[in-house]
Amino acid sequence: MIRTKAIVLNRTPHKENDALVHFYTLDFGKIILAAKGARKQLSKLAAHMEPLNFVELMMIKNKTGFCVGSVISQNSFLNIKKDYNSLYLSGKILSFFLKHIKEGESDFELFIFLNDFLKSLDQQIDRLEKKSVRELDFLGDVLIFKLLKLLGYSFQTSACVDCGAEEKLSFLNFNKGGVVCVNCVNKEIKDRLFDRNNYLEINEELLLLKNKVNDSNFDFLLNLEINDKFHNLIRRKIKYLSF
Repeated sequence: MIRTKAIVLNRTPHKENDALVHFYTLDFGKIILAAKGARKQLSKLAAHMEPLNFVELMMIKNKTGFCVGSVISQNSFLNIKKDYNSLYLSGKILSFFLKHIKEGESDFELFIFLNDFLKSLDQQIDRLEKKSVRELDFLGDVLIFKLLKLLGYSFQTSACVDCGAEEKLSFLNFNKGGVVCVNCVNKEIKDRLFDRNNYLEINEELLLLKNKVNDSNFDFLLNLEINDKFHNLIRRKIKYLSF
């Protein structure tokens, strides 16, 4: 019998009366457990295993590994569940965890990130009520951008990755993992090695915003106004990684 804190990411039908539940746990990272009888009409487990719930999870060993022993909700984030925009945004983040976070690898910072995000969103849903889908997509991508840094997918911005220069840093190359100065770009053009598809033009304002986003808490991010140039940078990074 093992106990741990967990956040429910998803729940799907399994066999006639059971369910498969995706958890992100404090001690074991992302795991998938069978919950026997969870789909029965009188099941006491079902309400505790709704997606978004923060729970106390008890796992018990069976013939094939582990399954759900008991689940007790500690925070159901009811405000999020009552608001479409909050559900849309939180769903985007949970979907990222489901698709891109590996199973069985615990990460304290990722767990704290997800829990803090849900707590902040639950307390401030009024900030999202009037946001458009475009604004919500921007905010969701900003949060994923912040997640990528936690996962180690960052890029060098303090000096040119080719020559080490700290000035005229006007381009970003994801293939090289950081910024490139004008002189190095001009050299590539001269040598006919320049491929515009690998480069994104940037400026000091974008680099400052990138650093501010990475260093800011969720209260700041939930109030962040859409910035098309920054959004393009984020989308290019996500597309390059291609998960």
